[in-house]
Amino acid sequence: MKSRFTNVDVFAIVNDLQGLIGMRVNNVYDIDHKTYLIRFVKSDFKAMLLFESGVRIHTTEFGWSKNILPSSFSMKLRKHLRQKRLEAVKQVDHDRIIDFEFGSGEFTHHVIVELYDRGNVVLTDREYMILNILRPRTDKDTDVRYAVRQCYFPEGRKRDSTPFVACKIDSDYVRELISNCNAKENLQKVLASKYPYGSALLEHCCRKENVSFKWTAKKVLEQENGMDGLLRALQASQALYEQLRTEPCKGYITFRQERNSAGETIEMYVDFHPFLFAQLNQATVKEFATFNAAVDEFFSKLETQRLDQKQLQQERAAIRKLDNIRKDHDERLAKLQEAQQLSELKAVAVELNNQVVDRAILIIRDAIANQFEWAEIEETIEEAASLGDPVASKIVKLDLQKNHFVMRLSPDVESPVDAKAVVNDQEYDEEDELENKRTVDVEIDISLNAFRNARRLFDLKKQSALKEAKTLEASEKALRSAQLKTQQELKNVRQKTNVGKIRKTFWFEKFFWFISSDRLLIIGGRDAQQNELIVKRYLKPGDIYVHADIRGATSVIVKHEGIDPSTKHGTIPPKTLTEAATMAVCFSAAWDAKVVSNAWWVYHDQVSKRAPAGEYLTTGSFMIRGKKNYIAPSQLLLGFGVMFRLDEDTARQYLENLALEKQEEADKADELDQENVEQHVGISRLDDSEERKNEDEFSFPDVKVDLKFLEPSTEEAELTSIVPPMDSRKAPKQVQVQPAAIRRKERKKLRKAKALANKKGSTVPAANEAGAMEEQPDNVDVVAAGELAGKPELTVKDDEEITIEKGEDLQSVPDEEHAADEEPEDVSAFAEETLNAVQCLVGNLQSNYVPLYALPVCGPYSAMSNFTYKVKLTPGTTKKSSAVKTALHLFLQDKTVGGVSKDLLKVMREQDMSRNIPGKVKVSAPHLSSAKKR
Repeated sequence: MKSRFTNVDVFAIVNDLQGLIGMRVNNVYDIDHKTYLIRFVKSDFKAMLLFESGVRIHTTEFGWSKNILPSSFSMKLRKHLRQKRLEAVKQVDHDRIIDFEFGSGEFTHHVIVELYDRGNVVLTDREYMILNILRPRTDKDTDVRYAVRQCYFPEGRKRDSTPFVACKIDSDYVRELISNCNAKENLQKVLASKYPYGSALLEHCCRKENVSFKWTAKKVLEQENGMDGLLRALQASQALYEQLRTEPCKGYITFRQERNSAGETIEMYVDFHPFLFAQLNQATVKEFATFNAAVDEFFSKLETQRLDQKQLQQERAAIRKLDNIRKDHDERLAKLQEAQQLSELKAVAVELNNQVVDRAILIIRDAIANQFEWAEIEETIEEAASLGDPVASKIVKLDLQKNHFVMRLSPDVESPVDAKAVVNDQEYDEEDELENKRTVDVEIDISLNAFRNARRLFDLKKQSALKEAKTLEASEKALRSAQLKTQQELKNVRQKTNVGKIRKTFWFEKFFWFISSDRLLIIGGRDAQQNELIVKRYLKPGDIYVHADIRGATSVIVKHEGIDPSTKHGTIPPKTLTEAATMAVCFSAAWDAKVVSNAWWVYHDQVSKRAPAGEYLTTGSFMIRGKKNYIAPSQLLLGFGVMFRLDEDTARQYLENLALEKQEEADKADELDQENVEQHVGISRLDDSEERKNEDEFSFPDVKVDLKFLEPSTEEAELTSIVPPMDSRKAPKQVQVQPAAIRRKERKKLRKAKALANKKGSTVPAANEAGAMEEQPDNVDVVAAGELAGKPELTVKDDEEITIEKGEDLQSVPDEEHAADEEPEDVSAFAEETLNAVQCLVGNLQSNYVPLYALPVCGPYSAMSNFTYKVKLTPGTTKKSSAVKTALHLFLQDKTVGGVSKDLLKVMREQDMSRNIPGKVKVSAPHLSSAKKR
């Protein structure tokens, strides 16, 4: 299978990429450490350029999963290339190097992609001075160092694509080339090293001139028209080479078709070419309008075809194993049947020749009784046989140590006895006896007469028949078991392959996530970077932000697409808020410390990256403006379960049933009295006057109430900073939970610190402070303010909570600074995928549902009340990997597990199951101890 570009391929792709000239760079992404994507835009047209160092480069129409956070190399490319126009795409020195020129004048930058050897990607300025390089290296041949602040083009090397120069092709040169090379070298090796056309192009032209590419140099000289044909082939190669370099061309993919165990035809791509070469005439070929389209198709299907290839290999190995078992089974039965036939044949021969056998027994007994030496007895029998004695001539061999001798008898009554049979001392072969039915060598027991020897042989036949029956029964069981096992292996292989093809990773799987009891998606960040990402990119109008009242907890977002136009906020059920709070507390340091903490929630428009003037927020830190709504302390209780992705038809049926159930519940709710109704609706948010009277009370607020905290108001407001967890080396040993109320002692401490800072000299004028006091909220609550930089005169311990009194400058940092780092995304696409996930994922798999794959989930245990497969997780000492193995074993031991769901559970990967578990746990479930014993 072709895995990288040739020189001719580079020609063709450079021609296709000319269409990108004039487009601007919108963004740069990385798929892995070698593969990058550049998004180009122009008016309403978009294009994605994909290049993999040392392998390929092309535009793509397929979706590629990008890394969550861009690498440093991607960030460097973004910095220098964003919003710049692509001015030129050219090949360097007829080599497998492509130079992209962005911008003009002094703002020009180049991205150079190397497609040979291990490859490289280099970012340079207009003078080709290297600004960043993917793989710093030193050229072994020229001893030139390629690194940052070095010139990419050493002195003497041409910087631009040079015009095409025809290679030297004349009769004398070619003849000298062939004559001077090794006579045993073939044309492919000789020509490929001297001409840059590539093996495929050279072979094509040689075939056209009836010159075999496998001919040796000696054979070319010996052929009558060998040199003339080779000369014409080289001239045709040069013409075709120039054509491919200057003209756009079509693309071709060769493939082969194979069948799997299910009878399905699988296409396996083999090669891609910019020209339909002569050697491809016998191959199965797909044609594309452009070479770029062919390359895009080839590499986009590569991973799927690798799965298919692996499936075929595993299927063949399983079938080969079954065939070997069946073959062994047949061979064993055949040997037993052959032994029965031979025993019966020998017994019949003894019965038919009983007189001769008895006489031979008497002769040997007499000799033994007369105390003859065994050698003398053997010599006597041989001498008698040579004299024509009919009994001695039938004795083939003596085995007196076992009290046996061998006679050659005829089992056929009508067949005459061959008295002149030659007797030899060689071992007799029973297989040869079956081929020659006229005589058979029979082992005779000297202690028995002829009829008893015959009976002994018949008994051997019966024993062999009984052994055959037992072997047949055991072999059938073993064969049946092997067939079932092979079928299961084939089924598992197909299931894994199909899941690998069908399985689409949802955008939220890179975070902590679960689906609440009210069918709302809830996500949380794994670290400070992800906390930053989910707030900047995924916190949309209608969503709710939830955070635990403890340092270093994850930022949790309740995704909700329904917005009340009157309040611009979504209606979130209290149960969902409770489950989100449980998630926020459990995925924090409280889990390992076994500390129960409060949590609070705010609306989406209360979360901001705007920091007070003179300060900045680190990654994963946010300012919370306005009142925080506290939720009762949550238990450290999670669940681990399995959800199933339904197909479209089943999902539609499931949603219809769910709508009917909700309608029935609504009808029943209408019949209840007002007191019961109030227990199921959200509790209204207290107004500020009630809150001042009842500030120590706690309740769930109604999320429908509008907050005017962003408008000029006389109401009191809070400003809270959410900061990421501290470095584990600096973290305190005891986790300290931040209380909701502001401590008076800390207020005094802060006032003193502020007064001291003013005495030393403040850079903020009093007028500005007075203005800030009028415009900003009265109280500013900063959680762990030591993480906010820019205030060196205020030194606060990492685990303290402080209050900055009014008068602090709270001028905002412009959002444009943060917007520059944001990646433009389609909000409607995320909303649609979120809705699709919620609709198609179920925890309770019914018999009439059609699942596509299983998805492990870790979230609050209360959200898994209707899950078929679930276990309870609490803080403990069991590692995550052991916990998921225990849970999976318990699920598979369940007798109610169906065939389809059991297959889907088996193909779940351990890393997918364990990645969302917060830390060391204790697994609890009914019948867990009995399942472990099994």
